[in-house]
Amino acid sequence: MGRPDRLRELDVFDPSTEQSTGTIAIGSAADAERAIEAARAAFTTYSQTPKGELPALLERILAILKRRRHEIGDIILP
Repeated sequence: MGRPDRLRELDVFDPSTEQSTGTIAIGSAADAERAIEAARAAFTTYSQTPKGELPALLERILAILKRRRHEIGDIILP
């Protein structure tokens, strides 16, 4: 998984308390381009998957996301 360029950060506030809950990275145009290209590549394969195979594919995706949840969390909340 790639990491954003982290050009800058943005404070995140809880609107009900107006207290800061953390920061998020603001990605660059290059980050967006990489994400778009990855999505295009994935869609090409996904769109050719027979409908009968989709449930098993989605189960595998879910298993990968669960297994890598801490890594994903570290990317989202560094």
